[in-house]
Parts: sequence; structure tokens; C-alpha cells
Amino acid sequence: MISGIGPSLLYDGRDNVLATYRGNFVDAHVLVNGGALGSDFKFTRYQLDARHFQPLFGSNNTILALQYLTQLHTGDVPFREMGGLGANLGGAIYNNANLMRGLYETRFRDRQMMTFQAEIRQKLFWRIDAAAFMSAGQVGYKLSDYTFDGTKFAGGGGLRFRFNRRDRLNVRLDYAGGTDTAPSIYFAVGEAF
Repeated sequence: MISGIGPSLLYDGRDNVLATYRGNFVDAHVLVNGGALGSDFKFTRYQLDARHFQPLFGSNNTILALQYLTQLHTGDVPFREMGGLGANLGGAIYNNANLMRGLYETRFRDRQMMTFQAEIRQKLFWRIDAAAFMSAGQVGYKLSDYTFDGTKFAGGGGLRFRFNRRDRLNVRLDYAGGTDTAPSIYFAVGEAF
């Protein structure tokens, strides 16, 4: 069993959480897991998730979306709690499920994880939009293990159908590939981040 407690800082200045045109989002937290809390493992997770959204060319027709996410751990971290690179094919909405589309879910996993992804979202016509995205990330036992040679890459593109115009709810279909992974198709409701 794993249980923990810790401080969290959350800032959400996005104009819409489902399909953001502009704004910033920051989630920084520390989670301390220990025996006194009923946890079988003693470890600490430090996580930072920072996102920026910006219209390009003076309109909401083209949006630049950026995300940086890192998870750093100390202590006795169980395997299933380590940071992982790779997206869930079903487009689940739990934390990190859409990191590095093009890699199998948690394809690369270790105690320390950092990743960056960028996406261009373009309105096409009627309720149809398109997106192109790329990402880079690393995992390692300790931060000093990070080298440029160890960087994993993923990227692809996809189409969006604006299912609900008022709330900007999209259904998306993405095709992506990445380091040591065959290309895959991703289907989900809502944007990846």
C-alpha cells in the first residue's frame, strides 16, 4: 500500500481546460510517503507540471501548446510509482497518460523523469481541426545519468472533431511514433494537455 501527504501549489490561468487557447497552468507538489502514514514504502516525489498556451498569428485559429513535466524521487520508490515516458493508447485522463504520444505507455521508466512536449493546433474548417506534436524526454536513476544520447523522442499528428462547440470539447485521433516504438493510433476525448 502507498499513502502520502505533502504541500501542493496549483495555478490555473487557462481560458478553457478542455481546449485551451491562451493561459498558463502550473502544478507543483511534494508527496511524502512513509510508514507512519500507512505506506509500505518510504519515498518522496517532487513533481512540476508547467504548461503554456498562446494563439499565433493574431487569432485563435492557430494555437501553440507547450508542456514541461518532471518527477524526481528520493527513497525506496516502488517500480509502479517511478516516472515513465509513454502515452496510454486509450487516452486516459489520469496524470501523465498523454506524455510522449508515440511511445508505449511507460515504455521507459526510472526514478527520475523529465519531458517536454510541444503541439501546434490548427483550425481547418467547420468542426475539424488538426494538430502536429513532438516531445523529448529522459528517465534515469539519478539526474547525473542524463545525457543527450539518452534522450527519447516521439511525435506525430492528428485530427480533431469539435464534438461540443460551446465547451470546446474535441474528439481526437492521433498517429504517432517514437524511439524504439512502432507507430500507434491514439483515440481520446479532449486534448492531450
